[in-house]
Amino acid sequence: MGTTLLAWNNYVLTSGLSATSAAMPVSNVQDERGAPSVAWQTAAGTTSATITITPAIARASWRAFGVFRSNLTAYAGIGVTLYNNPTSPVSIWGGGTEGPEPGFGQSIAVADTDVIADFCTIQIDDPQNPDGFLNIPLIFAGAAWVPLTGLSYDTAYGGDAMVDEAISRGGQEYPLLRWERRRGELAFQGIRSGEVLNQLNELQGTARRGNNVLMVPDITSPNIGVEAIYGRVTATTDVGYPYGGADRRSWRARITERL
Repeated sequence: MGTTLLAWNNYVLTSGLSATSAAMPVSNVQDERGAPSVAWQTAAGTTSATITITPAIARASWRAFGVFRSNLTAYAGIGVTLYNNPTSPVSIWGGGTEGPEPGFGQSIAVADTDVIADFCTIQIDDPQNPDGFLNIPLIFAGAAWVPLTGLSYDTAYGGDAMVDEAISRGGQEYPLLRWERRRGELAFQGIRSGEVLNQLNELQGTARRGNNVLMVPDITSPNIGVEAIYGRVTATTDVGYPYGGADRRSWRARITERL
């Protein structure tokens, strides 16, 4: 498969945050639940706003960026800029993406390489938003791990749902969908031992504490906003040795979209 990305070191959770508009506080995005009722929301009539993310430690490594569970339309524009020198900002990298595909609510941008910078801004413009405001429950901005060998071909994609079923005496069915989410069954066969000791162990420790993880199956795909999943990761097998003494490790996990 393609070049896989996994990201869990989300600077948004621990950084200083500011926003150009906030009817609901921007600090709400430091909550990992993803509910629109606990989100950063702009003032009524404001469909363009910028969030600034300033980590406590200067010269941080950045690679992946995304907004999730948002009310943005497909016509939204999202621009990401990295800066050095907070007192006299110098732009060192810029990227962007379009609004989410209908039904997905997420937009993702990935830099070609790691970028070392002091702080980040994410500008969101959605003038055609019918709500008349922006509602952003989840934001990711931070470092990422790109394994030397990505997902294997027995990786699977699926979904979960809660449906209340009512069936009449005549056999008529009346399903009521309560919620649905996307799910990925991740399979790796070529993780290096050094990656296990460093990135994989850190990922699993973070995931056990309930933090969200961003998984992009192939960062070269033009459809990463649809294919990526942002949510909780649970290991389904331990690290294995599929090729004996070779420096290759196997690992399987399940990722479920955070609702």
